[in-house]
Amino acid sequence: MATFIEAEAGPSTIPEQSGTKLYERLTQSSANRRTYEHDDERNSDDANDDELFDELERELEEEDERGTGTMGRLREERMEQLRSQIRQEEAIRNAPKGSGQVSEPSSEKELMSVLADRGGELGSGSGQPIIVHFYHKEFRRCDIMETHLDSLAAQHPEALFLKISVLSSPFLVEKLGIKVLPCLVIFGRKVNVKDRIVGFEDLGNSDGFTTRTLEWRLAQGGALHKHQSEPDHQRAIGLGPYIAQRSAADDDDLDWD
Repeated sequence: MATFIEAEAGPSTIPEQSGTKLYERLTQSSANRRTYEHDDERNSDDANDDELFDELERELEEEDERGTGTMGRLREERMEQLRSQIRQEEAIRNAPKGSGQVSEPSSEKELMSVLADRGGELGSGSGQPIIVHFYHKEFRRCDIMETHLDSLAAQHPEALFLKISVLSSPFLVEKLGIKVLPCLVIFGRKVNVKDRIVGFEDLGNSDGFTTRTLEWRLAQGGALHKHQSEPDHQRAIGLGPYIAQRSAADDDDLDWD
């Protein structure tokens, strides 16, 4: 029987990043939209997106005139924040069945079927990235990871979030060489392993990592749309461009045979 190791983590924490006032307003608007019962209410808020972009332009121009802002990097970051939120709203409206939550297949066989049938790439129009959390019910850090994944699943319908116990998936555990938990494996088309996150090492090696940090790390591996430009997360956890290079080098098609 396989032996699993729970990942260790250091004491450091990573502060949550705050957004602009306009971004906070759009975020609140998005939360309200998910509670609407009628399409006309939802469409009314959609029409306000253009107004928010216009207001952002005016705000940036005023900052530039006062000499308190820059029309370069600041404009780019704020515009990307808004565009990202709008993309997420569109994805929520068009999300396939099973999106928006972390689901647990009834068996390893069902999981393998979902990976084969529904795996895809971001923006491909066919399939979607599948993030699988391999967990052990007695490991506290698996519970920590699950809490963050629950939050991200509701925000990122462009990906499919699944979980399965390592005790219920011996074949995949052996094929993937899973020994340290928690372990996230990101699958693409044809059961292609795009990336993996083992323990909390890529998240600052801390139990106190934020949901935004996990979101940023998953986006680096092509599993999620980038929420916003967040170089501070990269610096805080000591990671660099090697993430994408490592992920590409580790790509492999999982052979069921």
